Parts: sequence; structure tokens; C-alpha cells
Amino acid sequence: MRISGFGFLIGGLYIFSGTLCVEEKVVVHIFVHGTRLPVLMALSPLGIYRGTFDKESWYAQLLAVTRENTTQFDAQPMQERGLIEVTNETITSLYNQSVLSSLSRRAAVQVIGVYNTFVGGNKSVINKYYTFGWSGILDAEFRKKEASILYDELINLRTRLKKEFPHKKFECIINAYSHGGNVALNLAYWEIKNKRDLEVVYLILYGTPIQQETESYINSRAFKKILNIYAHNDSMQVRDSFSTKGWNKRRLVDNDGLKLCNGKSRYRVDICVSCKSQLKEFSHNSFFWLDRLSQNSKFSRLRPLPIVAFAPLIMQKVDNLVEKTGVKFIDFDVRSTENTCSLLLSANNVYAATENLYKKLSAFRHLIDTTWRPYALGGFARNFSLVKTAASSMFSFF
Repeated sequence: MRISGFGFLIGGLYIFSGTLCVEEKVVVHIFVHGTRLPVLMALSPLGIYRGTFDKESWYAQLLAVTRENTTQFDAQPMQERGLIEVTNETITSLYNQSVLSSLSRRAAVQVIGVYNTFVGGNKSVINKYYTFGWSGILDAEFRKKEASILYDELINLRTRLKKEFPHKKFECIINAYSHGGNVALNLAYWEIKNKRDLEVVYLILYGTPIQQETESYINSRAFKKILNIYAHNDSMQVRDSFSTKGWNKRRLVDNDGLKLCNGKSRYRVDICVSCKSQLKEFSHNSFFWLDRLSQNSKFSRLRPLPIVAFAPLIMQKVDNLVEKTGVKFIDFDVRSTENTCSLLLSANNVYAATENLYKKLSAFRHLIDTTWRPYALGGFARNFSLVKTAASSMFSFF
């Protein structure tokens, strides 16, 4: 069923003031999920710690089997392995509420649908959206191997799109969550080896553990701009002591021992979610998963959307702040009243706020309530399905 007037509102979103892109180009937006089912690491704790387990271990086999269970796609922007496109046709059908339920139940479709409205409607720019699915194994070497797959697929995608749009510039934006950020950082390793001139214009990290194995890549020329979004109370970000050889796990890309290439056109910034007084009200999953922001938090006005859905707005405002102040640290907050809600980024008493998002957020909630909630499995049912898949596989091992 269509809701009268909704199409007009979505159409209005396309003419959002200020666009991310202004020249002739094709921009690909990639979404990379994090570690999957970390509880299963209990099957191979020493192997993970020593980096000695292989694809034949129970842990790796169970992750491989459960990777095929599509119910986990209901919760976060994750799909099958490799680069999987969320087409513009699917996004349009979502806005029209004519999308198939098998697609609308996927969080990737919902999150990217919202994300797309903030990108803007410049006719000279073609925006394409993909998820990158990987094993989700909690191991640094496996993450490096998965990055080689992402690297190859990005190079192949660039080649195809340049043939299809020979007069348009190719640009890549990567949104990477948790250890998906370390997969993305490892692209720099493969660029050093292969020298194919891959450049990621924006790499946005959400709750990514900054670890010994990838911290040197932060300054790589493969990344033009890095935005590292974190929260002080996010214990999951720095909890992993198993899949890294170093004990120094950081929240920040800024480090006294690492000279960052900061400037207006190439920069690295740390963006802190302002929830220090609400320690239990911003979870690790709030960055990337649907419906995970606490109802009691000031960020609840953004529910049920995750922070990644607002990335185009964040990129715009960070560019403005860096140009004005040259800072490396930025605070990220939400300013709201009964009928207003804006994202607010600030540094050195310089503020950059979005327009009032209240009406748009109300429209998004209605769209998600109509096209996602009736079909997506809840947390308990989703976890039960994954446990059932894992248990069936374990019995087959004997």
C-alpha cells in the first residue's frame, strides 16, 4: 500500500541543499561489515590468539556455514560475500513502497535508501551502492586476505565503470564498521604490492579498533580522507586482544608517533560521539545496525537508523570544519527540541549543523515501519536461526 504524499517528501529529499559531488563522475559507495559471531571464537581461542588456526578449524567452518544464513542481513548493511550492488531501481521501489519483501527486509536496502537521500541529486554524478561481504573471521591475517578480494573487486569495478562512463571520473567512498575498518585499511597493503593507483576519497571508520597490524596504513596515499568515528563508552572497540599481536589498541587514528598528512584536501580526523555522560546508551552496534540506538539517549531522535545512514551529511560538515579550522579532533552531537533535530559537529568553538531533519526522520521511520519491520526477523529469532544452522553443522562434523 502506498502512503499519500510520501513520494513528494522523498522527492524533496533529493533536492537537499548542498551536495556531496559537483563534477562529472561516478561515485561508488561501499559498506563493509565487521566481525561475525565473535562468540564462536571460543571454539579456537588459542588458534586465534596465535594466528595458527586455518579454514579447517571448527570456528572457520561454522562461520562459513552460517555466512549463508540470510537472516543476518536483516540487521545491518551486510549481504552475500563480495561486492553486491543495491541498485537504484531497488532504492526507487523502496521509496515507492513497491519493493519486494525479500529485499525490503534487508538492512542494506533500508540504510542505503536513507543514505542516498542525503547524497544529493546532482545530474552530473552517478552514485552506485555496494556492500562488501567477507568471512567475518576474527583474525588479522584473514582480514588482510579478505582485503585482497576487496582490492581486486574494486579495481575490476573501476575498469567496468570507466568503460561504461568514459567521460566521468571514478571515485570511491568506503563506510567500514568495526574490524571491517581493518579490512579496508589493508587495501593500502595491496596497493603497495600491486600499484594500481587505487584511491579511496573518503574512508569512514565506525568503531574500528586501531591495531598494530594496520595503523601504519592510516597515512597511506591510498586514502585521501579518513574520518574515524568513535565513542568513549564503546568497550567493544578496544576489547579484541586475540586477533592482534600488539597490546596497544587505540580508538584514535591520531597518534604521537604517527605524523598525519593533514590538510584541506587530504586529512585524517577523529570524531567523538558526544555521549560521555550516557555511558550505557550508545552501543557498538549503534554505528551500523538498524534499531540499536537506545530510546533513552539523546541520539534516540535518530532511531531506528544507525549513524552510517547520515555519513553524507557528516562528510559535508567535516569538510567545512577542516577547511575553517584545520583540526584533527571533532565532536559529534545531536541538537533537538520537540519539533527539531539536527546533527551538530564542532571543533574549537566552530560549529557546523545540518538543516532540521525532523520531518525527514519521521518519514524514514514510517518507511521502515512499513517496509522493514513486518518482514525482518527480530534479534531473538535471528539468533535462534543462526544457532540452529551452527548446531546442524556441528553434528555433521562427527
